[in-house]
Amino acid sequence: MLTRALFFSCFASLLLLNALPMAAQTAVSPQPDAPSPDLTPDMAYKSRKAMILDISQRLKQGDYAGLIRRLDSQHSYSDAQISELSTTLTTLYGNSLDQSDTLYHARLSDTWQEDIFAFWQDGTVNYLYLHILSHDRAEGVLAVLWSYNSSLTQMKPAF
Repeated sequence: MLTRALFFSCFASLLLLNALPMAAQTAVSPQPDAPSPDLTPDMAYKSRKAMILDISQRLKQGDYAGLIRRLDSQHSYSDAQISELSTTLTTLYGNSLDQSDTLYHARLSDTWQEDIFAFWQDGTVNYLYLHILSHDRAEGVLAVLWSYNSSLTQMKPAF
């Protein structure tokens, strides 16, 4: 139960910060990867895009330990916890979480797409739900909306 609460608090904090509009992000205490208040909107856009491309690449490569470290800005996970979570993700999703493994995927228009990645375990296990609304997939994934929700019990992945 404590592990689940720790997992939720770390990911919820980070993902909620990422969901803030660009202008509001400069008002919060900066994370190592957060855009600097001195960045122009174009530079902030590129910084955010680079972060999402990195996270997406880690998902596709199955680098779950790297993904957890990348998202865990407070470095509150021990190496043993990262290894355990990484093993769980590998068990659920295999060696790569790519488009074929996406829980839900829909084209919203000609250029907008929505991806939802889910990581579930029952009982004392952690829940992770990443929602990425992206634009211009050919250019890479640009997160416009990144949200976290652990209460979607009806959306368990069918693995």
